[in-house]
Amino acid sequence: MSMEDSPKQEWQAWVALACKTHGLEVLVETQAAVARTLLRLAAVEAEIAGCGDGDA
Repeated sequence: MSMEDSPKQEWQAWVALACKTHGLEVLVETQAAVARTLLRLAAVEAEIAGCGDGDA
């Protein structure tokens, strides 16, 4: 397992938990797509947060 797989699996676990706790029956493929999107958004958020670090 690569370092990139770990966060991906964490997001997939969160998505699965959210679906289960809300009683949603969502296909595994759809859950994986949602998890990938959340992973990308987290990466973009981290990149944006780091943009102003060197401008002080």
